[in-house]
Amino acid sequence: MPDQERKNVYQLDAFSADEMLGEITDLRERIIVAWRERAVMLTRDEQHRLLGEIKETCRLLGDLAH
Repeated sequence: MPDQERKNVYQLDAFSADEMLGEITDLRERIIVAWRERAVMLTRDEQHRLLGEIKETCRLLGDLAH
């Protein structure tokens, strides 16, 4: 059954692992660029919201990877 599920995902033209990794790497790079451009200008509320979103995204990615 696990092999059948993998076959079904493949047939749906899902992203390959390399494509997903590339997307995550690109996202990280965009975040770093944006942070460098705005970090010194973020309000305390913006910093708090950003930190919460980063933590939630990391939790989600961790859950998906297991």
